[in-house]
Amino acid sequence: MQSVKLTEACLLACGTEYAAIPDIVPATEPSAAYRKNIKRLLSRMRNDKYHTLTKKGVRLLIAAALAAALAATAAASTAFREYTLNVFEKYGTYEVADPGKAENLTGIIPGYIPDGYVCTKTEFPTKYGYSSYFYQDGDNWIGIDQLSIRSGIVFDTENGTVKTVKRENGTERTISKTDSGVCVIENDGHFIYMVASNSITEEEAIKVFESIKILP
Repeated sequence: MQSVKLTEACLLACGTEYAAIPDIVPATEPSAAYRKNIKRLLSRMRNDKYHTLTKKGVRLLIAAALAAALAATAAASTAFREYTLNVFEKYGTYEVADPGKAENLTGIIPGYIPDGYVCTKTEFPTKYGYSSYFYQDGDNWIGIDQLSIRSGIVFDTENGTVKTVKRENGTERTISKTDSGVCVIENDGHFIYMVASNSITEEEAIKVFESIKILP
């Protein structure tokens, strides 16, 4: 449920256009063009540049934190779609394996934000396939996104760790932690959600994520 100024991470949300990118599987290497695009995005991130999702489908976001609350405050559907998670030396990818037809985004509202952070940017459901909030406290920031189920996400993994947490309700949450932040990703069968930050802890990021309310 979650994104933007990023330091060392990036999110690639390409909607239906993501299908044009060669498949990435553990047994193969990404294409030269794909590696070039990722390198350029990460480079821009390290220079503290924030880029919103363009018509081509590129959107940035730090590679840290979390993703996936399934209900308005705490409860929601426990269904989720199988996904493909690939982790490389400097970045990872998250993509729902069989997304089916994309649904119209509903929009989200975060219920908890740590003290000191002020909302500086909002993006309500758009044709590019995302809804987001961006909070800042000086150079520190938190991004929260709701993304199309057909989105492909690229996140930073350089000098970091990636883990998958199985939840009691049957869903799975992917959490990436690097020197530059935290990012968590999860899908509820309808949309992909993400919370990312360059400044808060994994525990705080999860608290933000689980406070997200899905609009009707």
